[in-house]
Amino acid sequence: MITKEKEEVLYRNLGSLIQTARKKSNLNQEDVAKNLGLSRISIVNIEHGKQKIQLHTLIKLIILLNADINELLQPLLVIIKNSANQKAEKSINEEIDQFDNKENTTKILKGFMTYSQLKKL
Repeated sequence: MITKEKEEVLYRNLGSLIQTARKKSNLNQEDVAKNLGLSRISIVNIEHGKQKIQLHTLIKLIILLNADINELLQPLLVIIKNSANQKAEKSINEEIDQFDNKENTTKILKGFMTYSQLKKL
């Protein structure tokens, strides 16, 4: 599960990456705002992680900035992957606590297999 704190970090990181891509494209916040149909203040807030960017706006922004989508999204995928791994690990630990019969053993093994698959991401 992505906690409120992790969500804030995620949006701050994304905002910072957006700001870097904008500067690399030699565009100012006003130019970006006009092209996206947003206010300059919205761009400032997005770049500081104070405003969430909608998916369709993010796609328009990536196209506008001619940005590498991997550079923008890879750090976010790491956060999401870590959250998924923590959730799977917690589930496995809860299963182990109830380890008392054959049915629970099967559940534990299935949980471990799920966790193992997430680790490969």
